[in-house]
Amino acid sequence: DEKFDIIFFFLPFTTEKNQKAFLLHLRNYLTSDGLLILECGTVILEENPNFNHWYLVQRHDGSFRYPNKNYLIDTLLDGYAVTLMGRSVDQSGDPIPRFVFHCRPRKPTFLFLYGNSGSGKTFLARNLSNHTIPIYSFDSLFHRLIGGKNIPKNKVCEFIKNNGNVMKLDTLSQKLVGNDLYEELIKLVMEELPFEANISILEGEILIHENFREILTQRIEEKGGLVWNVTKS
Repeated sequence: DEKFDIIFFFLPFTTEKNQKAFLLHLRNYLTSDGLLILECGTVILEENPNFNHWYLVQRHDGSFRYPNKNYLIDTLLDGYAVTLMGRSVDQSGDPIPRFVFHCRPRKPTFLFLYGNSGSGKTFLARNLSNHTIPIYSFDSLFHRLIGGKNIPKNKVCEFIKNNGNVMKLDTLSQKLVGNDLYEELIKLVMEELPFEANISILEGEILIHENFREILTQRIEEKGGLVWNVTKS
């Protein structure tokens, strides 16, 4: 049951029958900010560097599969954030060069995209998403709560239902912040955020309020997420 800050794996990677499952198994023993230092034979220079696949290579002790760099990072190390550190020491009898990778457990990433009403943030979010990345829209949340159908029974939802105007959502944001209701709103948002996704976009005018943004960031980080802020310069 113990977890570790650093795991070194310098053993023959090619002898593992299910390399992806093994690497995922190692991740279970890392702390949330832990580091797996992986050293293995990897095909780096090739005719088609963008392809993801295996190479069958003849060694002195038999034929073994070696991943190219993209396959190693994108498939075998799925679930990690990976940095290629550089070449390792070549091993006699192994024709494939060895490299060192620093691998950290990947955290769900949330992109805060914010600006004043009419600044184009919704358009930008939809284009960045390309229909594959989840978008959490505060405008959509407020529309839903103002509509009042099947909404949670709590103080902030009742306030939004009774004081919200779909044509003046920026005013609603100011009222929520002014009445110290953003803590309650953040509790609701945290219940709905897609922590299962690798990356998500949060967009809305309410994120321009620094105190709201900082507390939401803190809550996300406490739950193991990572936040990036994007706004107009």
